[in-house]
Amino acid sequence: MTVLVVDDDADIRELIVMVAKKEGYATTSATNGAEALQKIRMDLPDIVLLDVMMPVLDGYHTAQAITRDETITKKPLIYFITSRDPHKEGKIMEFSGASGVISKPFNINQIKNLLHEAAGKLHC
Repeated sequence: MTVLVVDDDADIRELIVMVAKKEGYATTSATNGAEALQKIRMDLPDIVLLDVMMPVLDGYHTAQAITRDETITKKPLIYFITSRDPHKEGKIMEFSGASGVISKPFNINQIKNLLHEAAGKLHC
């Protein structure tokens, strides 16, 4: 199972990648939404962990592009990892195609649990 981690903050991106690898997932990463879309089209991940506030292409538009792109036949599960308030922006997160959200700051166990939850959904 492959996880694509998309965040413009290198420290956060590297931490999530490290946790995912330690949990046994193959990983790749991107620094913004446009780069993520290129990687998705080349090598489709199973799970996308996506920051919302990024340069070039934000997380909401990235998620919408993934879910609406007809050339991506097997859609990955998309989870936002963001400091944005999910109570205020829940509708746009849902409309964007997200399966869930983790609020920043997060802890490592939240990332582990999210990955295992997502893997469980993929195996159903």
